[in-house]
This record gives sequence, structure tokens and C-alpha cells, in this order.
Amino acid sequence: MKNIIYVNVLGGPPFQYVLSKLTKEVNVWVVQTEDIAEAELNDLKSLINHLVMPEDIPNNVSLITFLSDLAREISAEAIITFDEFHLDEVSQVNDKLGLKGPGSSVTNSLRKDVMYTFFEKHGLLNRKFFASSNPTEVLNHHIDFPYLIKPSNCAGSLGISLINNQEEADDLESILGKTTQLIEETIDTMPYKSHLKSQPLIKEGMLVGDSSCWFGENSPYADYISVEGVVINGTYHPVAITQNLPMIYPFTETVSMSPCTLSVDKQKLIVDKIKPCIESLGLDYCGTHTEIKLLANNEIAIIESAARFAGWSIIPQIEASFGVDIISEYMDIVYNKESQIKSDFFNTLENKKAYSATISLLPADEHSQPWKEQIVYRQAPDLTSVIAPSSTCQFTPYIMENDVIYPMSEMSGAWNSFGKVFLVAEDEETLLSDIESIRKNLKTLIS
Repeated sequence: MKNIIYVNVLGGPPFQYVLSKLTKEVNVWVVQTEDIAEAELNDLKSLINHLVMPEDIPNNVSLITFLSDLAREISAEAIITFDEFHLDEVSQVNDKLGLKGPGSSVTNSLRKDVMYTFFEKHGLLNRKFFASSNPTEVLNHHIDFPYLIKPSNCAGSLGISLINNQEEADDLESILGKTTQLIEETIDTMPYKSHLKSQPLIKEGMLVGDSSCWFGENSPYADYISVEGVVINGTYHPVAITQNLPMIYPFTETVSMSPCTLSVDKQKLIVDKIKPCIESLGLDYCGTHTEIKLLANNEIAIIESAARFAGWSIIPQIEASFGVDIISEYMDIVYNKESQIKSDFFNTLENKKAYSATISLLPADEHSQPWKEQIVYRQAPDLTSVIAPSSTCQFTPYIMENDVIYPMSEMSGAWNSFGKVFLVAEDEETLLSDIESIRKNLKTLIS
């Protein structure tokens, strides 16, 4: 039986979902580089036979060396991760051992300041930007209002600030200091990542979207979508488009939904435009998650593109909505069982089976207005009491009973989330109604 190594951390699809696919035909050795909650640890142990915990990795050995030695010891045929922060190490080990992975150009899909140069060459950046590791240079470089300040190598909207006018810009030095402090504090919780503390900051013009141009007037949907796909031997294959509900100000994502309700022509326009750009990044074998801003006049801009499958439950959404098991299809290629991906983007569009969503549980109401006070998480919510009888849902908490849920922090992005709900409904109207009901009643149900 084949052996593979899966580096499991916070990012990417739920590990329970991933491992249910990986363990069908192979022995999976999970390398857990960070501490994990007891309930999740029990889930992990129930799914696999080989688990490497953080304390099992010698302090004086780099993660690259450890993974390389383990791979040789067990004759691993694949080393994979879907976590943003470990793609670089895993790619280096794969290259070193001649295994399939994102490849030596993976930095092009990790560093935003690097990937922006590729977007710009393909006419898909559509904003000015400046990047520097020197905060003073970022402070002094002129970008028209409104503009963003963001780290170049983070995820989950961590550390992003929106500067709308001169009054807010007068406080920019303080904002840069808070951004740097937040990045450093977050990275302190991540083993092997101290080098990211010195990452460049980016100052960039804010993209102004137009959801009505794409979805129509009075649509509930946000002006950004994501395209989920894979790269196989350098060729990009889009799989499905995910749409979203509006963010909580300024950039905290709330709800992702499948299938996308844009017309087939509009979806084709998007994937045709981004395909050559994604392929120019020089990736070899990997999942992709490409975030797109929908602009006026049927124009688009790429916000960012990661060399990994999407997080939350977006990949399970694709399977629930279309019957496409993209993890297994990708792994068949990694194992050399198949040479090409089976799922075709346009066939996928015609095979809608259900409507599904991931709701990020945030301290905010159904209108994305933040709660004004902290509350204590008392119990897992009975969500079946507030959704349609025909719908199903799965609740995953990130906290323990009696933990405190604090009010929203604008710069913390996805780190504000205290759990998620994976929801499946029979039609679009029911899905939207269920989402609103869960968000409206959440505070009462958990306290």
C-alpha cells in the first residue's frame, strides 16, 4: 500500500473531509505542525494510523529536513498540504525528492507583491500598488484614496486596513505599527514562520466593484467571486466558481455559496480571461483558489491567486452542489493513476445537484452589523430549529464552551471567526433564507 505525507495545519479544506478522500487507498502519515484542539485531535486519530505531533519534530531540525527524512524512511509517493503557510516547504521537499507538487515557482502564488506583477502583465491587476519592507517608504509613497495597507504573505484578510481619506491617512503611521504588531503576534503562534515577520507591506489602490453589472439590480451577492481549480503539469483547469455574500467592513468574508448563479456566458468570460494568467505563474501540480473582483462593464481584476485548494468548506460545497470530488481526482494524478483531470468546467455547470454554503460564524448579525458586546459561548447551537426541514447543516466550532467571543476586530479578518456552518439546501431561495435565519438567531442560540 502506498504511503503519503499530509501536512495538516489551519488552512485549506477541513482535514476530516480531505482525509476521508486520502485514506481510501493509501497509508496517510499526518504531520501536525501546530497544536490542535482535543476534539479535533480525536477526529484526526480516528481517521489515520500514523500521526506526527509537534513535539515529535526535533527542535534543531528544519521542517524541510524532517519531511525529507520521513519521506525517504517510509518511501512516500506524495507529500501534500493545502495550507497557505506550508506550501513553500512542501514544494521544496517535493522538488528535492522528484515528487509532484506546486513546483519551484510557488512563491509566485504566495507573495502578493510578486503575483501582482503577473496580473499586471495580463491586464488583470487594475490598481496601482507599492511594496516595501520599510514602513517609512510605504508611508510616504503616494497612492490615490481609497487605498489598502496589507501584508504581502498572509491569508484570511489578516492585517488589512482601508484608508478612505486624508483624515484617516493622518493616522497611517500608527496603523502601520498596529499592522506589523498583529502580523508578528500571529506569526509567533506558527512554528517555522519567523522569517515572515519581515515580509513587505503593500499599499494598493482599492478595487471598486459593481455586483449589479454581473448579478443584476437588487442582488444579494457580493462584487467578488472565486474560481476553484487545479494545475496539472502547468495547465490550468477551472472547476467551479464560488459566489459570496457581502463582507463585514472592511474585508472580513462572511458566506460562500455554490453553485454560482452568473450566466454561463459570464462564467466563461471569467475563466477564459484568467487561464493564461494563472498558467504564467509557473505552477506544476496543485489546487488553486483565485479571488476575482467583479468590475463595471464586465471587466474583472484578480485580487489574489493561491496554489492550494480553498479553505472553509468550499471544496465540500463543490461536491455537494455538482457531485465533483476534486480532491480524489487531483490525487489520482499525483499517484500517477490518471494523466488528466476528469471534471470539465462546463459539464460541471450543467450538473447542479443542490445549493450549498459555508457560513463563517462571526460576532455580527444577518446584516453584517458587528455585535456591540462580548458574549460567552455556552453551547453548540441547534441550527435545525431555524432552517428549512429539507435542509441539512454541519456546525464546526473553533472554540470551547465558556470561551469568550469578543467584538469584531477590523484588522483580524478571518481570525474573528469562532466557527463555521456547512449548509445544503434544495434551491437558491431556501439557501438564502436559511443563511439569513442562522445569522439572525446565532447569538441567541449559542449564549
